[in-house]
Amino acid sequence: STNAFEINLVRDQLKYEIHDRLLYDNSVNSQISKDYCDQAWSHAKQLPDSVRYTLDWDFHFVYLLFHLKKHFLVSGVGFRQFMDLALVVQHCQINWEALTSVLEQLEILDFAKVCLSFCGRWFDKEMPLTMALDEDFYTLSTQKIFGNGVFGFDDASNRENANLNTLRKKGKFMTVLSRIFPSYQDVCNVPYYSFVCNRPYLLPAVWVYRFYRAIRYHSFGRGKQLIEKSYVDQAKMNHHDAMLRFWGL
Repeated sequence: STNAFEINLVRDQLKYEIHDRLLYDNSVNSQISKDYCDQAWSHAKQLPDSVRYTLDWDFHFVYLLFHLKKHFLVSGVGFRQFMDLALVVQHCQINWEALTSVLEQLEILDFAKVCLSFCGRWFDKEMPLTMALDEDFYTLSTQKIFGNGVFGFDDASNRENANLNTLRKKGKFMTVLSRIFPSYQDVCNVPYYSFVCNRPYLLPAVWVYRFYRAIRYHSFGRGKQLIEKSYVDQAKMNHHDAMLRFWGL
């Protein structure tokens, strides 16, 4: 395992990635979203004559939306994620009346409507949840997503998304502070700070150790670059914010 949130196993030449929960990132997911996904077993049904379980499609659809939201805010969005949504809508049994209420409680109903509106227009299919789209937004977003490739990784500019989202959520001062004194969740993702995993009380020791490593390996320049990322052109921030609001985020 490379961090506190996953276990990697290889059995019979197959790689397994096991997580202890479905949602982690506090900068992307609200507490109500994480609480909902932590109840995954209440949405699981045992398969007939089997020890295996499967999630109901209502829950699966919600998780697909959370995963797509993460791509918007952290990395990049590709065509594949929208295909997943369209296929579930077209071929799986979903209680849309109950699901609409759930989406509203989770504060992603508008996001779901926008995403399915795109699916409806791209795939020429009727969707159960839609809303009117601004045509300039639709054209620009379609060009961007198709240009991102299948999974959303083809456009290098998407690497800025995580930084822009952090600034959008925290503001410049708190972003700079969090890069000087990273959170427990952040340091757990770094292999050489693995001693802190499951020991959050050791976080101050990690901060001291970071400064020691910076001195020993002359890496203050890298830290300076991270802090400089907090000072983004305001026009770029405004455009990023406007696009996310169009998406209902």
